[in-house]
Amino acid sequence: MQLKQRQKIIGVVTIVAFLSFFLPTHFVYAFWWDLPSINDLVALFFQTVFNLIGGVIAVVSTALNYAVSVRAGGDIPVVATTWKILRDFSNMIFIVLLIYMAFATIFDQGKYTFKDMIVRFLIVAVLINFSLVIGIFVIDAVQVLTNIFLGSIGNIGDRLGQYLSPGELLPSSAIGTASLAGGGLVSLIFAVILSSILLFSMLVALAFAFIRVPIIWMLLVVSPLAWMSHVLPNSEQWWKKWWSLFFGWNLFLPVYLFFIYLGLLFLSKRNEIINSVIQVGTTTNPANTPLVNTLTNGLTFNLLFFYIFAAVVMVGGTWAATKVTSMVGTGFDKGLGWAKGLVKKVPLPYVGNLQGAEAGVKARYGQFQQEGFKNPWLNKVYGGKEAQSRADARARDFFRVGERNAIEKQEAAEIATNKAKIRNMNTNDLRTRMSTGPRVQQLAVRELLKERNQLTGAEIIETYRMHGGDHTENGRKFIGSVDYGKLSGTERTNLLRESTDPTVRQKIAAVMAEKGNMGTTPADHVDWLANNARELYAQGSERIEFIQKAEKEDFMATIEAKSRLAAAGEIEIRDGAAIITTVPDILRARVQKMKADALAEVDRDAWGTFGAPPTDFFTEVQDKIRALQVAQPPVAGAAGPPPIPPKPGGGEVFKANILKEVTDNRKLRIINTITP
Repeated sequence: MQLKQRQKIIGVVTIVAFLSFFLPTHFVYAFWWDLPSINDLVALFFQTVFNLIGGVIAVVSTALNYAVSVRAGGDIPVVATTWKILRDFSNMIFIVLLIYMAFATIFDQGKYTFKDMIVRFLIVAVLINFSLVIGIFVIDAVQVLTNIFLGSIGNIGDRLGQYLSPGELLPSSAIGTASLAGGGLVSLIFAVILSSILLFSMLVALAFAFIRVPIIWMLLVVSPLAWMSHVLPNSEQWWKKWWSLFFGWNLFLPVYLFFIYLGLLFLSKRNEIINSVIQVGTTTNPANTPLVNTLTNGLTFNLLFFYIFAAVVMVGGTWAATKVTSMVGTGFDKGLGWAKGLVKKVPLPYVGNLQGAEAGVKARYGQFQQEGFKNPWLNKVYGGKEAQSRADARARDFFRVGERNAIEKQEAAEIATNKAKIRNMNTNDLRTRMSTGPRVQQLAVRELLKERNQLTGAEIIETYRMHGGDHTENGRKFIGSVDYGKLSGTERTNLLRESTDPTVRQKIAAVMAEKGNMGTTPADHVDWLANNARELYAQGSERIEFIQKAEKEDFMATIEAKSRLAAAGEIEIRDGAAIITTVPDILRARVQKMKADALAEVDRDAWGTFGAPPTDFFTEVQDKIRALQVAQPPVAGAAGPPPIPPKPGGGEVFKANILKEVTDNRKLRIINTITP
């Protein structure tokens, strides 16, 4: 308790001692009973207050002159040491961000994927180590502008005292003898008020000028964290906020000094300004007339106006500086965006410009996300969204959830998507990609080549097997759309043996019959036709139609195959109302139904050899021609009038139609031996 009382006493004594420096010295009394008058006390009070304010203004003006000269940059050990700690901490965060970005890319988590963050990540990873250098560079650049204004202004306190003349605020006569009921009191009140306004405005400017330095230091210290915030999309607002504050507090001083410079310029021309406004002479200008006539004092309208003007400049300049610098942050953000856009459009070799390169990288990364690695082995590690979709479909198939064959439908959709992407590629480029990359992409390339008829038979079989063969709907669909005539005999034979799809096997067997791809000997042909007709077709009419496809290659083998099946009761062949099963009967019935063009296409082995005994087929054709000749005998012509041309018989016409379709010389010689 006693300690607190002592502290209070020491404080009061200190304040009194401090105020005693500002007390006037001309009021001295020899004895304590020689008390001053009321006028003396009032004069003493106002003069003491005025002297006190003036002394504080002198101290503040000196401090303000020092504050505006302080440079925020330079080699500051505390700032540099603290900055290094935060820089090292930020570099450790980069490792965490890299891991997070990897998982975000794998699981496709919005804005945090590789393609969205990698550019900013790399830029920040480099520049964060130079954030202090960049900050000091900005401070030094702004200091150049500050030095220009400081050189033009000089000492702010001296310039204000020179133009405002604080001594003119007091009456020129002794206050103690003045009538305080009139103008003297008013003069003193105005002197205190105006000096208080000036003091307040200088204190506001001093406060902002002093606090800007530690704030700039603090912003330099946390600059690594500000740069780090530029990496993550959701924290980018802190990056913009930091630049807004940093530029704002750096530009505060030059903007404030600009307004001070304008204010001092106006104060230096105050008489000229007043005279120009009122447009009268200097001596008669009412603005220079004392506001209080009771005393001879210097309180004029001119002095009053410019004291208020100086206060407005000091306080308003501070306010304007804070507003202007706050707008700089927004302007910096827009300017940064404009600069980025400009840099992206700078021409570059190979890629055009950065904007094009960025678009290409994003497109390539999008493709990577969709398709994964090109290498088949790495594709198993990460196959992109397509691989995940296939895995989901495979799981649905396994657990029998949702639609059936989901994996095949997913794969078909991916093949269609990849085909659309590469449809405009030329054939040579497609062939280079036919056996590289993930299986789905290879299948897309191969299907395009098949549509362009650029796949060999071996490649068609290989593609069919890559689809999964007959075990998959996609495999059956692919092989069902193939032109089997372009395959070799061996490839068709292997494919017929490999395929289990009835429709596909029927198509393959039909082409094999038409191409004579049925074995090496006539007996092999008969066996092949009979066995495949029995295996591939259920209806007798379908079996007969299938066997007859081989008539151009081995006509007699088709007759024998029909006879074998007819004898076994697996097909039914009629000649009129009678059911026939023997080779001669079936041969005769078939020849009788065939037209001239069909007979002309029969293989030449069936027609026989010129000069050799006639074959059974030749004999049946000759019998048919002779029967037609009998049924439709020739008509002899007449001389007329009118002349009647001769008309050949039916056999002659039929024989001529056969000869017209035949191009093989051996067959022509044999057919010409037929006599209707």
